[in-house]
Amino acid sequence: MNAELKQNTSLRIEISEQKLQQLLLGGVLCASEIRCLNSETKQCVRQSCLHASSQRT
Repeated sequence: MNAELKQNTSLRIEISEQKLQQLLLGGVLCASEIRCLNSETKQCVRQSCLHASSQRT
C-alpha cells in the first residue's frame, strides 16, 4: 500500500456484487467500512452482508 495515503482518504470505486460478496465472505471487508451512496447500493450491500453472514455460521 502506498505510504503517502492518509488514513482518512476516501475513494469512490465500483466493484461487482460478486466481488463484494467474496470480500465480505472472506472477512477482508466489513460492512461498517462501506458507505453507500444511494439506496439501491445500500440494499445490495445489506443483502450481500446477510448472505456472507449466513455462509460463515
